[in-house]
Amino acid sequence: MSYLRNFLLGLDQLANVILAGDNVDETISSAVGRKAREGRRWAIAAEGVIDALFALVFGERHHCEINIEGSHND
Repeated sequence: MSYLRNFLLGLDQLANVILAGDNVDETISSAVGRKAREGRRWAIAAEGVIDALFALVFGERHHCEINIEGSHND
């Protein structure tokens, strides 16, 4: 992995800990996807925003669902 990618991943994980107090190895996308699966309304709304952003910028659909830690959606 490149330095920049590692740096951004670390920032993402730090933001997840600050915002959600969750697993230090989990990204915001993973945490939001997992909590949306559990039916949390705030997470469902956040998932829509994150997924729309990734679809617009990278052409990736269902970003949060795909990136749930420990899931095998490949």
